[in-house]
Amino acid sequence: MLLSGTEKVTLKILSTDRTIASALVRQGVLPCSPISPAVGMTTEVLELYHVMHLRSPHLSIQAFIKSLCDLHGAEFHRHLSRQFSIAFDLYLQIRRSVATLLAETLQRDAPDWCLKHACPTCTYNLQDEEDLTFNLLYAMDGNDSLK
Repeated sequence: MLLSGTEKVTLKILSTDRTIASALVRQGVLPCSPISPAVGMTTEVLELYHVMHLRSPHLSIQAFIKSLCDLHGAEFHRHLSRQFSIAFDLYLQIRRSVATLLAETLQRDAPDWCLKHACPTCTYNLQDEEDLTFNLLYAMDGNDSLK
């Protein structure tokens, strides 16, 4: 039995799964311990926190876990915040690894790839592109007011 959000669910372990952790990941649950996981967090909950934290960096893990516990009528325990933190670190590491593999596969991992394939400050004009009223805008004070 694993805690998914705040619900206990039973997950299936197939004969093809090498470890319990790999069986959990295959079913969308990131374990908080690689050897004998008792608690896991779903990727949906981790993605929700990731998006919320990007939108509001002041949102703490403890506040998020307390909110989840309140929503599901479960009692908050401090160890849940630590377990969520472990699963969230794993989630971020997986995201970075996937992004790196994707960049390598698409051959976008060269240090100068962005310079070669991007439009630095929109000074590159395409063929048959319509002329703009203002070709370039300048900011001299940190972009607080345009001059």
